[in-house]
Amino acid sequence: MTFDKFLNRAPLVNVIIDRIKIALLEGELKPGDKLPSEIDFSNSLGVGRGSIREAFKMLKALGVVEVKRGDGTYIVDSINEDSINPLIFSLLLHSGTTKDLLELRRFIEKGCLEIAINKADDKDLLEIEKAFKRYQQAVLSKEYDKVGELDLAFHITVIKATKNAYLIKLGTTVIEMFSTSIKKISEINPTESVENHRKIYELIKNRDLKSIDEVISFHLWENSL
Repeated sequence: MTFDKFLNRAPLVNVIIDRIKIALLEGELKPGDKLPSEIDFSNSLGVGRGSIREAFKMLKALGVVEVKRGDGTYIVDSINEDSINPLIFSLLLHSGTTKDLLELRRFIEKGCLEIAINKADDKDLLEIEKAFKRYQQAVLSKEYDKVGELDLAFHITVIKATKNAYLIKLGTTVIEMFSTSIKKISEINPTESVENHRKIYELIKNRDLKSIDEVISFHLWENSL
């Protein structure tokens, strides 16, 4: 089996995907829009239909487009949570240091926390409190098979309180990268971990912007063990 044909086509596929990306950035295409047919796309870009088909397949795998049988290919209205997240692989495979990752997490968590403090409403506060109590109960009950998932859920609930779709996507991706260390620290020092999550919840509840640096700095130092 040879991959020469695929390798020769790959640059064209990237060009096609970049063209669609630029169209989205410039507003030429919008979520929910129907893409030109393979024939129309092929004629307008001057490339073979095979390259168009490969590009559509890649975009479908990423969850960017959906194919409606008998109708055509459409830009999705929103990315399905079950879709592949290429950003997390890009970050994980990058050759940065642990310190680089911690700086990224600090930047994201601090920013999201500041916005959540300003924008969280009563419903958000209730959801954050519930997430904290579920996490607290799992830690204190030593249900460590649930701790990691519930810890992530707490942080994601805080991120969702920003009500910013871009931050929710980026923040969730960054937090997921720390899932192993998050679970580990809950097992090593459960009492301290629960208390630190309580402080994060109370920052939002009390609209306390002044104490963010203190709480986040300790939280990230703890999770870097």
